[in-house]
Amino acid sequence: MTTTPYEVREVRELAERMLTLARAKDLSTLAVLIGRLVGKYAPQRHLLRPLLLELVGHTVEAIPAQRGTHPREVFVADLSDDQGAGVEVDEVDPALRAMLRAVLAALNGAPADVVDQVDLVVGDRDPVAKSNAVVHGLLWIDQLTHGSTGRTLTVSPDLR
Repeated sequence: MTTTPYEVREVRELAERMLTLARAKDLSTLAVLIGRLVGKYAPQRHLLRPLLLELVGHTVEAIPAQRGTHPREVFVADLSDDQGAGVEVDEVDPALRAMLRAVLAALNGAPADVVDQVDLVVGDRDPVAKSNAVVHGLLWIDQLTHGSTGRTLTVSPDLR
């Protein structure tokens, strides 16, 4: 599935608009935009995959990391909820878990794995799970660029 230059621009603009809405806490408008992407017959469902890839890319860019310092170094994730309590990976919805793995794959220089993980999110039949993955992608970017979390990504397994 290829993305046209027009779609690339459209996806980038959509990602920026969604991020602006998330930061402004305009959840009703954000929900409408997400709804246009995640349903079986959603009018912009063809943009979900490139949008998720864009969010993964923004997340990785926002992580203050020294990449390539040692060939055996890898990035791992310690999961915690909004209160800072540890979260087991099996407690995390499969679509959200795939989004986390996509970020880790990007950080670890495995672009094919990024695409595979994003495709798992896109292939999930549950529109709420897909929405959750989009929302978390936006939250992570906001946390990393405007929060004081450094390299911390919050996971809310009970966002439903």
